[in-house]
Amino acid sequence: MDEMLKDFVVEALDLSTNVEEHLLLLERDPDNKETLNAVFRSFHTIKGGAGFMGLPALVTACHLTENLFDALRTGAAPVTPSAIEASLQASGFVADQLNDLNNGTPPEKLASMPADLERMLKDAIAGMDAPKAAPAPAAAPAPAAAPVVA
Repeated sequence: MDEMLKDFVVEALDLSTNVEEHLLLLERDPDNKETLNAVFRSFHTIKGGAGFMGLPALVTACHLTENLFDALRTGAAPVTPSAIEASLQASGFVADQLNDLNNGTPPEKLASMPADLERMLKDAIAGMDAPKAAPAPAAAPAPAAAPVVA
């Protein structure tokens, strides 16, 4: 592995470890803006390095997760258990890719991003697992009019 790739892998693995810790914190405190921002920045940084290194599956996974965290930070999507799960899955995929590189797998031999992970992230971005608003209670029927006696 060349020196630039090695440096990227070491730094990205550190960021990946921090992401998992932040995601576990987010499960307990889903409104923590600082944690949401930290996860966003980590995926953004890994994505940039992966793009520079020519690692398309990493770029795709990080880009979608970055989009998810942008939506979570702005309130466009809610922090839900499914959003956290999608993020944990993405973090695991990123860590696996980085560990494979660290263990000598050439970049062109890395696994592609799984379609189910892509779908999970896109669903979370769209807020598809957001709790539904409770239906409005049905209006009470109007009292029947008294018959008119003539």
